[in-house]
Amino acid sequence: MDEEVPLLGGNVGTVVRVGNTVRRATGPWTAAVHELLGHLESVSFGYSPRVLGIDAQGREVLTFVEGDTVGVTHPWPAWAWSDDTVTQAGRILREYHDAVRDFRPSGPRTWRSAVGPVGADEVLCHNDVAPYNIVHRDGRIVAIIDWDFAKPARPVVDLAFSAWTFGPVHTAAHARLLDAPMDTGRRIRLLADAYGLDDAGRAGLLDVLATRMQASIDDIEAFATAGDEAFVRLVADGHVARMRDDQAWLAANHDGWRALLA
Repeated sequence: MDEEVPLLGGNVGTVVRVGNTVRRATGPWTAAVHELLGHLESVSFGYSPRVLGIDAQGREVLTFVEGDTVGVTHPWPAWAWSDDTVTQAGRILREYHDAVRDFRPSGPRTWRSAVGPVGADEVLCHNDVAPYNIVHRDGRIVAIIDWDFAKPARPVVDLAFSAWTFGPVHTAAHARLLDAPMDTGRRIRLLADAYGLDDAGRAGLLDVLATRMQASIDDIEAFATAGDEAFVRLVADGHVARMRDDQAWLAANHDGWRALLA
């Protein structure tokens, strides 16, 4: 068997490369995520890994996609913040939502942070499309990775999360750590344009983002309270504190950024 090589960059869970495959721990949500990934393969969506099965250690086996990721070092590489990357992310997210628009698994499914069917106004959102969850090669995004937090939500909720992370909606101190740009309003507009967001969606996008931020905080704190070590570590490392700072930064800039989106 090929050597196991740890893949760096994930905040939650251990991921290793074995040959041309990726191995990850499974959970109650894995079957539902694999069903989603199987659908994406069936409709030839080109930016998701393929499911290859479960290995002898009970880990899921996915295809490995060659390319660069932001990893765990700071600052992040310049390509993560380029206008071209933002534009590609918006276009690919729209392509993904179109690919799952009519995908309605019968009956409720267990997701990592939810249990239930897909609502009438919802799709199966990735829920974490961010610079740290893309694979980049030869100037383009070639894959979206880490599908463990997929669950039903309105498409604009997925887009709002990407506005948070690609904008990025970070305080100056947080942005400096990542070498991120601070022209956030322009970049959110760029993302929305690439996605093809309509006028109603633009008017409410930042309000949806405010709600999404609080949901992320609530989820992390709930998992930490339940004793999940990865989320306990996130809280201890100041992840939630930075997210609360992001909330305040959004509130302070809300009106100006909304005007740019109009």
